[in-house]
Amino acid sequence: MGRIAARRSGRCACGWRGAAEYPLGRATIDDRPLYEADIDLTGPLADWNAHLFLVRVPLPEPLAAVWATSPSS
Repeated sequence: MGRIAARRSGRCACGWRGAAEYPLGRATIDDRPLYEADIDLTGPLADWNAHLFLVRVPLPEPLAAVWATSPSS
């Protein structure tokens, strides 16, 4: 088994990394890959959304189209 992350934080393709760190519970992850585990991403996503609001980066058109049709928009 490889190294397991103990915390997660928001990140952006521009290089920004969120200052807040959120713990990853070993009981939640077990031996599954992170993308299969039932992990609460509320904190990192809120940090990332705040970052996007502050820098006001325009989304690429394909992503903007998906975002516009999502139920939460």
